[in-house]
Amino acid sequence: PGASATAVEELRAALASGRDDLDPATVRTMEESLMVIEIAIREARRALDADPHNTYVRAHLDETMRRKVELLHRATMLASATR
Repeated sequence: PGASATAVEELRAALASGRDDLDPATVRTMEESLMVIEIAIREARRALDADPHNTYVRAHLDETMRRKVELLHRATMLASATR
């Protein structure tokens, strides 16, 4: 996997280990946000498969991936702060 995929997996693991330290409503909100981001990533990848040279879709995918990493990073930091 690429650097971004590795970072996402590391953040997911860190969040999973701190999950019990977070309020259940916070976890639910983060999971819902992550699900929306995952859907956007899948749709952008499908669009790129259909039109691989579309710079708008490429930029959208890159931004969405950045948002995913950012969300996981914030969640991990929040879990760490509650310990």
